[in-house]
Amino acid sequence: MTTGFEVKCEYTRLVPISELKPHPKNPKKHSKEAIDRQAEVMDYQGWRRPINVSNQSGFMTAGHKRFYAAKLRGAKEVPVSFQNYTDEDQELADLVADNALNEWELTDLGAVNQLVADFGPDFNLDMLGLRGFTLDPGANNFDPGTVDEQGKLDEKTPIECPKCHHLFTP
Repeated sequence: MTTGFEVKCEYTRLVPISELKPHPKNPKKHSKEAIDRQAEVMDYQGWRRPINVSNQSGFMTAGHKRFYAAKLRGAKEVPVSFQNYTDEDQELADLVADNALNEWELTDLGAVNQLVADFGPDFNLDMLGLRGFTLDPGANNFDPGTVDEQGKLDEKTPIECPKCHHLFTP
């Protein structure tokens, strides 16, 4: 496999990795840890999204981390989708927005816990791409509590009248 990973996405064509040019104005900086994790996820998932390259400038506009992960794995070529932009401003806006919009989102780790409840027991949680995620075993099961704790929700607490301070039992 010359891509280093199984290709599972649509793309315009496979391009030699040596021909790709990271965008010199890309404000997103990828840590070694992030590139390593991207490579691990791509080992598991394959290529799910191509690298975007501008037809106007020839620079990459999306997929820099995938590019570095592919280089790490010794890929010779990668799937590329070529994009048309009306001008440099539009190209740069897409470059920045591709990364910045992801930072607006929060991952609901409770929902992730619910999802992984159906995964096999040998599933590697690192393949989710979440930093520092650990499975919360209590998130997937209802714990009825101890015998002494059961029924306490049914106990009625007196309510105090704010004016006369009389206690009323509901």
